[in-house]
Amino acid sequence: MIRLGSIPPDMHEMFIDDIFLARLKLLIVMGKAYLHGYPLGHYRHKAITSNALLIKSEAIDLGNLDTRDSAHFPTQKISDSEKMFYENVKALAEMALDFRPGEDTGMSKRKKLNSVLDNICESITFEDRLKDRKFLEVA
Repeated sequence: MIRLGSIPPDMHEMFIDDIFLARLKLLIVMGKAYLHGYPLGHYRHKAITSNALLIKSEAIDLGNLDTRDSAHFPTQKISDSEKMFYENVKALAEMALDFRPGEDTGMSKRKKLNSVLDNICESITFEDRLKDRKFLEVA
């Protein structure tokens, strides 16, 4: 019998980080689609907004794990590169909340959004180039 799917040793229970990264990748794809002028319909805008709110909240929490006020792990050390990563994620989420259907983004905002996306993609080694994706043309 041919068995398709993941190899059992590679499988694991889903962690909160898996969900965070999946949501972040969706936000990255939608950010790139927005920059490339793909339509931003009602449902896509709603998905971007809900993801951005969750991502922003998580980025703030995760970026502050090493502060005294953190209720999570007050002894956890966060490197400068991790702090920068979470700052970029927070910036992406804030910019995504400003996406508006049919509204053209100014050149300085586009450059900043592209820079933030590139930095995040480099950090998580996610393919940062958005190729022509026909499925993004339907919002």
